[in-house]
Amino acid sequence: MSRNEDQIHIIQEHFGVLKESIIGLGDYNQSDGIIPSTFGYLVDDATSLPQNSVSRGDLFQMSADKKIKIDVLCLSVFAWGGIHKNNLNYAFNLRDRWFPVAEKIRAGLYNRADAYAEFCQLRKDKHLKGVGPAYFTKLIYFLMPDQKDKPRGYIMDQWVSCSVNILAGRNLVFLDAAYKWKGNDNCSSNFTVSDVNTHHDYEAYCQYIEKLAVRIKRSPDETEFCLMSEGGKKKKTWRDHVINNRRLYEQE
Repeated sequence: MSRNEDQIHIIQEHFGVLKESIIGLGDYNQSDGIIPSTFGYLVDDATSLPQNSVSRGDLFQMSADKKIKIDVLCLSVFAWGGIHKNNLNYAFNLRDRWFPVAEKIRAGLYNRADAYAEFCQLRKDKHLKGVGPAYFTKLIYFLMPDQKDKPRGYIMDQWVSCSVNILAGRNLVFLDAAYKWKGNDNCSSNFTVSDVNTHHDYEAYCQYIEKLAVRIKRSPDETEFCLMSEGGKKKKTWRDHVINNRRLYEQE
């Protein structure tokens, strides 16, 4: 084990479930989300939007194609993520505020931590309404070009964040949580990624995923996908495990 890999802390009970759940997880590059053309009214050229749901591979290709304008690209990323219509409208009403940051990320001018810091500042200035860390990290993930000196940032949504916290046994990512009783013995929970996370927290999160990838012998991208897992009516093993075990940890 390398010195870099040795620095990761993993709760073995949860790690065992993760390793077993990886088998038959599904297609990493499957098409998902909302069809981007559904939101054609938000872009200058609606005909440029994909007419079918897109995959991760599609979005990477779109990002690399400089003929694709930033409005079409960002909207397609949000649609892939299944963004709520109202939140998308809020974000695109302020597009002039955050499009320049998205353009610079796409041009490779920021590393992942700096890109996160830029979006955080936009959130503080009320210039990125409707798009929190779970969604603006999707932009970081898909818009960053492949550069050896600037490793890609990963999606930090509630499912991957809850996953790394469970595995690490601590608040690697700060989450806001709401609990609701549905009966005497049935309590549901809802977690969201908090705006208090800094660019340092995001970098630590990304490094954790990269070190975990070594342990499970997958690429960091595939590892993030494994941690996100699949929900719906037929939840995959890891998603079900996360729902049953996620919680907020006491700060040390």
